[in-house]
Amino acid sequence: MHQQHRRPVARDCHVHVEVSYADRGGHAVSQTLRALTADGLVTRRVEASVPPRVFYALTPLDRSLDEPLAALREWAERHMPEIRDFRAQAPPAGGR
Repeated sequence: MHQQHRRPVARDCHVHVEVSYADRGGHAVSQTLRALTADGLVTRRVEASVPPRVFYALTPLDRSLDEPLAALREWAERHMPEIRDFRAQAPPAGGR
């Protein structure tokens, strides 16, 4: 699976996803895209070709997430040193 994502808190945002159904992740990606479409975050357009091509585009509703997601990213970047310190002190996952 090849994914290319360009989202610099942008107005012009495009997502390109190529899914090979021989790839195990193809079904999960399809389910996620269906859910995003049902939620109104992306639109879906099918091009009648062989093989069929499906295009997804972000909606204004999705774009309204730019500001809160940018704030979350800034918070994470600001607190990453503290998070790394806590991780270093934490017992190993599944540890006894």
